Amino acid sequence: MKKGTPQIVRDKIKRVATRALLSTKAQKIARDSGALIYWKGAEESDKQIYADFKAMEAIFKRMGDL
Repeated sequence: MKKGTPQIVRDKIKRVATRALLSTKAQKIARDSGALIYWKGAEESDKQIYADFKAMEAIFKRMGDL
């Protein structure tokens, strides 16, 4: 979400996203594809993306030139 998005809008998006992720259809797609689905807030998502980036960076450094 953009910085400055009103809290009421943030809360609504969170409710709708959570409901969608917990839906029978989403759970079936996850089960059938082996995907993991979950909701994280903005701060948690930022931290996860950064951690994932650093992990991939380390993997590529270890691989070197192929």
